[in-house]
Amino acid sequence: MLLWSAHGVSLFGSLVTRIAIPFTASLALHVPLAQLAVLNSADLIASLAVGLFAGAWVDRMPRRPLLILCDIARALALAAVPVAAVTHHLSFGLLLVVQALCGVFNTLFDVARMAYLPTLVGVDALVDANAKLSGTGSIAEMSAFGIAGWLVQWLTGPIAVAVDAVSFVLSAGFLAAIRTPEPRPQPRAHASLSQATAAFIADVREGLAATFAVREQRGLALADALMHFMFGTFMASYTFYCTRELALPAGPLGMIFGLGGVSGLAAAWLAPRLGDRYGQGRVMTAGLLLAVLGFTLAALAPAHAATPAMALLAAQQLIGDGGLALFVIHAGSRRMELAAEHLRGRVASASQFLSMALMLAGVTFGGIVGAQTSARVVLASGTGVLALAAVAIALLGAGKPARGLAV
Repeated sequence: MLLWSAHGVSLFGSLVTRIAIPFTASLALHVPLAQLAVLNSADLIASLAVGLFAGAWVDRMPRRPLLILCDIARALALAAVPVAAVTHHLSFGLLLVVQALCGVFNTLFDVARMAYLPTLVGVDALVDANAKLSGTGSIAEMSAFGIAGWLVQWLTGPIAVAVDAVSFVLSAGFLAAIRTPEPRPQPRAHASLSQATAAFIADVREGLAATFAVREQRGLALADALMHFMFGTFMASYTFYCTRELALPAGPLGMIFGLGGVSGLAAAWLAPRLGDRYGQGRVMTAGLLLAVLGFTLAALAPAHAATPAMALLAAQQLIGDGGLALFVIHAGSRRMELAAEHLRGRVASASQFLSMALMLAGVTFGGIVGAQTSARVVLASGTGVLALAAVAIALLGAGKPARGLAV
């Protein structure tokens, strides 16, 4: 319950910032699309810098203290944005630094949380636990995105970022109150720095090998990576697409973005039941195809026609976000089920590293292609790549079969 609470309150603030920082760059600093792509890639580059090594660190130390440390570090980094705005020192460079720092600690936090969750609930309850976390995330999405657009419009983006800083402080408090014991990693003694370095590299290699050791793990990793490439193109283009090409105001956009939480909440409730009835592989494939449909509708939104454009964007949120939630819940649960306890941090970080690399490729693709064509073309291209993720799951196979069927 405490981990659940920490997840919910910090995610609420993070979703506010997901809108507030790009809107601050676009509306307050008036940066062009190419610079927005650079801003969105800053945290991805930082994530990649620590991605492969994060799992080895997580598997070598207690995970709960690391989660608390990450929360405190993110709170301090984000607090710099409103302070700079009040003192008239807000700049694009500062936003880049904050994004990069958050990228480092987001990566460490995510890997540690994925590895820590089975310790609290057990492997057999992972799908149910991840569904609850996802459902809480959907509620946070509905409220945070609905509020964030108006916070940016009424109070400015930097003040909205301050909400996120406070949320991470609260999250750290919830995590500090957890008393469930966790297994202590085995202490390691090395005679020299070179031996310690060699052992650390060996740990990283062991995690990579475990991530791709079986066909099912390879299918999950490939589909997740392709999904993140699509998300990178989305990050590079969507704010520009909505505010510039469709000419829609921030307030209504925030409310539209919040609608994704409705389908995400429904998907979280249905995910365990659908997986038991139809099998995880079929549910993941169907979820990705629903997301493809949703983003296709968004790419068809007409420019300078507010009502139909907002209707199609709302349809994307209601259809696509639920589909992505179905995929993420089952893919994340199955990945941890397949990994040994002492390897979970490294398996999580290796998969995340690949995903972040493809997301960065998507952001780069979006910035370059968008500068030459339009944000609409970028969004449509990313949607095509997302369809390949569904093909990967369908052909390579992943997930438990429906209950009662043989493996």
